[in-house]
Amino acid sequence: MDNELKSSLLFQKRISKLSFPYIEECRGAIEATKKHKFSEDHDTNILLDGDLFNFRKNAISNTRDYAKNIRKEYQS
Repeated sequence: MDNELKSSLLFQKRISKLSFPYIEECRGAIEATKKHKFSEDHDTNILLDGDLFNFRKNAISNTRDYAKNIRKEYQS
């Protein structure tokens, strides 16, 4: 399983107890961060831009900390 799929499933697990009607749309947007291809959905494109900005912000020198935090996120 890849990180994007894990993230979307974790989102679904945590939000499923609420009456949020856009779970599948959000999961699709989260999973779209795997390939970062232009989407017909404007909201997905905004998420992709933000995701790429995060990589730029966390330049190579911070890659180890970023990976460590990702691992920590999925331990719960």
